[in-house]
Amino acid sequence: MIRNDALKKYIEPFSNIEKIYKNLYMLGLQNKPIDEYLNSLAEKGYPIKELYIRNVDPNRNYDQIDCLFYPYENDIAMARLIRYHPPFLHSHQFYELIYQIEGTSKHIINNKTVNLKEGDICIIPPGPIHSVEIFDDSIIINLLLKVNALDDVITTLLPQKSIITRFFTLSCEYKYTYNYLLFHTDDDEQVQNMLENIFLECIEFHEEDDYSLSLRKSMLVAVFNYLLRNHSNDMEVEKSEMSMGFVFYQIYDYLQKNYQTANLKDAAKHFNYSPEYFSKIIHKNIGKTFNEILIDMRLSAACRLLIATDMPIRDIAFEVGYKNPEHFTSVFKKHIGTTPSSYRNRKYFDSNIFVFNDSYCYRKPD
Repeated sequence: MIRNDALKKYIEPFSNIEKIYKNLYMLGLQNKPIDEYLNSLAEKGYPIKELYIRNVDPNRNYDQIDCLFYPYENDIAMARLIRYHPPFLHSHQFYELIYQIEGTSKHIINNKTVNLKEGDICIIPPGPIHSVEIFDDSIIINLLLKVNALDDVITTLLPQKSIITRFFTLSCEYKYTYNYLLFHTDDDEQVQNMLENIFLECIEFHEEDDYSLSLRKSMLVAVFNYLLRNHSNDMEVEKSEMSMGFVFYQIYDYLQKNYQTANLKDAAKHFNYSPEYFSKIIHKNIGKTFNEILIDMRLSAACRLLIATDMPIRDIAFEVGYKNPEHFTSVFKKHIGTTPSSYRNRKYFDSNIFVFNDSYCYRKPD
């Protein structure tokens, strides 16, 4: 259970989207049709195509492996997984520290089932394909870390030969990777208090000041040292060959830094490929076209700006790489299912909840 009362008010309440997914899940358990419920949502203005429900959108490939991009500006950010969200296979280009703060959950990581119980800490590096199931009131809180977020501290403030040091440095270098690193901490109050303090820091200072990043790094390194000292015997580690080579890490890194202005010709030239070959290897290895990846990145940034700022939609269009606001609105509506203004103001979206890719959320302070 959550021990910190200040954190509890942000984490425990169900968001509206969680209530919707829970209702859909309960209808499924009772073998009842969902059409009537979905129609009632649509009548109230909810864009049901945004929901991850099979067969709702005939144009959506529900078996596609999604590649998630880092959704935040901060190097280290907190997110809570949406309860009752249907599982979907995905990989990501950032580290994910999963803390099972209440209840249990089921994870599939590179085809291996990993069941988490209360107190478990599982770290997944960039690359492995995985999914998660939370079909009860269990709570998972995640820390999301950019690939290089800990470069300046991991080798100086942790034992150089420790498993955590190897986990981060080898995954960063893309020589090979681990599927995951798992610590069983059970009811260790100390590690829970340490993690809850990091989560609260991420929430209350989601707009970083001069001290936020340094605090998060130092607090996280303290957690890692504590785990190494007290839970090395309660640890599981799964090593595997890299599913994505260093070249593709470089491509993702380039696109994340240049998505506003990137185009196929310039990107191919940057990596010394012809545009045709560059396009082919991206689609073969990632499952999306170059333009689809750019759209994902731009719309992810746009969604964050729509919810987290009061920036005019016209300015957001320019900020994420669209020279024509009308074209931005058209692309947004096609892929998100509603207009930018409706997305910002929609009735079913909690004003203090930011949802990224319909699977992560965090509650911002009032």
